[in-house]
Amino acid sequence: MELSLVALLCFSNLASVLASTMDDGKDFDDPFHYDYESVRIGGLVFAAVLFFLGIFIIIMLWGNQSRSILSVSPPIGESSGMTKT
Repeated sequence: MELSLVALLCFSNLASVLASTMDDGKDFDDPFHYDYESVRIGGLVFAAVLFFLGIFIIIMLWGNQSRSILSVSPPIGESSGMTKT
């Protein structure tokens, strides 16, 4: 879980760094300025982080499930529920 937290922190700072380096020479004297480029980049980074976090969680749960299936196998000689007479 620590690896996913580190990845989340790294990618969350990446969007703000990329958005701050883009200077397109826009008119910043307007009373309202909406930077669609930084919103788009932030959304893509957020989606990528969620995607990889989901894959990581699925792999972790799948690994735990396969281990539990192997550990619940019946003892040798008791594979069927029938009794000997």
